[in-house]
Amino acid sequence: MKELLIWIFCFVLISGCEHGGDFTYKINNKSDYEFIIWFKASGLDGKLVDKTINISPNQDCSIFTAESINQGCYDEKKSFLKWFDTLSIKPKNDTLVLIKDYKKRDNWKFSTNCKSFGAESEYLFEIENTDINKQIK
Repeated sequence: MKELLIWIFCFVLISGCEHGGDFTYKINNKSDYEFIIWFKASGLDGKLVDKTINISPNQDCSIFTAESINQGCYDEKKSFLKWFDTLSIKPKNDTLVLIKDYKKRDNWKFSTNCKSFGAESEYLFEIENTDINKQIK
Protein backbone atom coordinates (compact mmCIF):
# COMPACT_ATOMS: atom_id res chain seq x y z
CA MET A 1 0.00 0.00 0.00
CA LYS A 2 2.84 2.37 0.88
CA GLU A 3 4.46 1.69 -2.50
CA LEU A 4 1.20 2.46 -4.28
CA LEU A 5 0.93 5.79 -2.46
CA ILE A 6 4.51 6.65 -3.47
CA TRP A 7 3.68 5.90 -7.12
CA ILE A 8 0.52 8.01 -6.95
CA PHE A 9 2.46 10.89 -5.35
CA CYS A 10 5.13 10.71 -8.07
CA PHE A 11 2.49 10.68 -10.80
CA VAL A 12 0.72 13.73 -9.34
CA LEU A 13 4.04 15.53 -8.91
CA ILE A 14 5.14 14.84 -12.49
CA SER A 15 1.77 15.64 -14.06
CA GLY A 16 1.69 18.98 -12.24
CA CYS A 17 5.00 20.11 -13.71
CA GLU A 18 5.17 22.82 -16.31
CA HIS A 19 5.32 21.29 -19.76
CA GLY A 20 7.98 22.94 -21.88
CA GLY A 21 8.74 23.08 -25.53
CA ASP A 22 11.19 24.31 -28.11
CA PHE A 23 10.44 26.72 -30.93
CA THR A 24 12.96 26.43 -33.77
CA TYR A 25 13.15 28.95 -36.60
CA LYS A 26 14.49 27.74 -39.94
CA ILE A 27 15.16 29.37 -43.29
CA ASN A 28 15.11 27.31 -46.48
CA ASN A 29 16.76 29.23 -49.30
CA LYS A 30 15.49 27.59 -52.49
CA SER A 31 16.64 30.56 -54.57
CA ASP A 32 19.73 31.09 -56.70
CA TYR A 33 20.96 33.89 -54.42
CA GLU A 34 22.83 34.16 -51.14
CA PHE A 35 21.03 35.71 -48.17
CA ILE A 36 22.21 37.39 -44.99
CA ILE A 37 20.18 36.74 -41.85
CA TRP A 38 20.81 39.06 -38.92
CA PHE A 39 18.94 38.89 -35.65
CA LYS A 40 18.93 39.65 -31.96
CA ALA A 41 16.90 37.24 -29.85
CA SER A 42 16.65 35.99 -26.30
CA GLY A 43 15.22 32.88 -24.72
CA LEU A 44 14.16 31.97 -21.20
CA ASP A 45 17.66 32.38 -19.81
CA GLY A 46 17.56 36.06 -20.79
CA LYS A 47 20.83 35.78 -22.69
CA LEU A 48 20.80 37.96 -25.81
CA VAL A 49 21.96 36.30 -29.02
CA ASP A 50 23.26 38.71 -31.68
CA LYS A 51 24.07 36.71 -34.80
CA THR A 52 24.66 37.03 -38.54
CA ILE A 53 24.27 33.98 -40.77
CA ASN A 54 24.97 33.67 -44.50
CA ILE A 55 22.73 31.20 -46.28
CA SER A 56 23.92 30.01 -49.66
CA PRO A 57 21.61 29.19 -52.57
CA ASN A 58 19.67 25.95 -52.10
CA GLN A 59 20.64 25.66 -48.45
CA ASP A 60 18.51 25.46 -45.33
CA CYS A 61 19.55 26.57 -41.89
CA SER A 62 18.24 26.56 -38.36
CA ILE A 63 18.77 30.12 -37.13
CA PHE A 64 17.44 30.07 -33.57
CA THR A 65 15.82 27.77 -31.02
CA ALA A 66 13.93 29.17 -28.05
CA GLU A 67 13.05 27.06 -25.03
CA SER A 68 9.72 27.82 -23.47
CA ILE A 69 7.84 26.66 -20.39
CA ASN A 70 4.17 25.83 -20.33
CA GLN A 71 3.93 25.69 -24.12
CA GLY A 72 1.70 23.16 -25.74
CA CYS A 73 1.47 21.92 -29.28
CA TYR A 74 0.16 25.12 -30.76
CA ASP A 75 1.10 27.95 -33.06
CA GLU A 76 2.04 31.26 -31.42
CA LYS A 77 0.11 32.98 -34.25
CA LYS A 78 0.65 36.77 -34.26
CA SER A 79 3.33 36.61 -31.55
CA PHE A 80 5.34 33.92 -33.36
CA LEU A 81 8.40 36.23 -33.55
CA LYS A 82 8.21 37.22 -29.86
CA TRP A 83 11.71 35.87 -29.15
CA PHE A 84 13.29 38.26 -31.67
CA ASP A 85 14.16 41.82 -30.78
CA THR A 86 15.40 42.30 -34.35
CA LEU A 87 15.20 40.11 -37.46
CA SER A 88 16.50 40.96 -40.93
CA ILE A 89 16.50 38.71 -44.01
CA LYS A 90 18.13 40.33 -47.03
CA PRO A 91 19.79 39.21 -50.26
CA LYS A 92 23.57 39.60 -50.11
CA ASN A 93 23.44 41.29 -53.51
CA ASP A 94 22.21 44.83 -52.79
CA THR A 95 20.63 45.15 -56.23
CA LEU A 96 18.03 42.56 -55.15
CA VAL A 97 15.15 42.88 -52.70
CA LEU A 98 13.15 40.19 -50.89
CA ILE A 99 9.48 40.92 -51.58
CA LYS A 100 8.10 38.13 -49.39
CA ASP A 101 7.35 39.64 -45.98
CA TYR A 102 9.10 37.53 -43.33
CA LYS A 103 7.31 39.40 -40.54
CA LYS A 104 3.91 38.05 -41.65
CA ARG A 105 2.91 34.80 -39.95
CA ASP A 106 1.17 33.57 -43.13
CA ASN A 107 4.54 33.36 -44.88
CA TRP A 108 5.95 30.83 -42.40
CA LYS A 109 5.05 27.14 -42.29
CA PHE A 110 4.36 25.75 -38.83
CA SER A 111 4.80 22.17 -37.67
CA THR A 112 4.91 20.57 -34.25
CA ASN A 113 5.79 17.23 -32.70
CA CYS A 114 3.80 16.82 -29.49
CA LYS A 115 5.30 14.77 -26.70
CA SER A 116 4.00 13.89 -23.27
CA PHE A 117 6.15 16.54 -21.60
CA GLY A 118 6.39 19.29 -24.17
CA ALA A 119 6.62 19.87 -27.87
CA GLU A 120 9.14 20.54 -30.59
CA SER A 121 7.68 23.22 -32.80
CA GLU A 122 9.15 24.67 -35.96
CA TYR A 123 8.60 27.78 -38.03
CA LEU A 124 9.97 27.52 -41.57
CA PHE A 125 10.45 30.44 -43.95
CA GLU A 126 11.10 29.43 -47.56
CA ILE A 127 12.67 31.73 -50.12
CA GLU A 128 12.25 31.06 -53.83
CA ASN A 129 13.35 33.01 -56.91
CA THR A 130 9.81 34.34 -57.30
CA ASP A 131 10.16 36.03 -53.88
CA ILE A 132 12.99 38.27 -55.13
CA ASN A 133 12.94 41.37 -57.35
CA LYS A 134 15.63 43.60 -58.76
CA GLN A 135 15.79 46.86 -56.88
CA ILE A 136 15.15 49.95 -58.97
CA LYS A 137 17.48 52.81 -58.07
